[in-house]
Amino acid sequence: MAKRLDDCPAQNCSAGAGRQSELRPPYYAEIPEASREKIEARTKNGVFDVPILRCTYCGCVYGKFPVRRHIFGWLDNSVTGEKWSDSREL
Repeated sequence: MAKRLDDCPAQNCSAGAGRQSELRPPYYAEIPEASREKIEARTKNGVFDVPILRCTYCGCVYGKFPVRRHIFGWLDNSVTGEKWSDSREL
């Protein structure tokens, strides 16, 4: 089954729109500063701010760009046991 735009963009995650939420400040603070700077460089372009979302199922953190979603990494992923893991795309 094809993923919808509101589903988690991670290929190995089956969570739908109901498991996606805005990345709240306490979670954002857990991401290392170097990674936060890269995320901010991609999401704040002076014209509009791209919403940053987090899948509550797999921990995928991504930008919801108008045309596509861009995965930044995974936060508090119980599968990997890591607090934060950068995506290769970051």
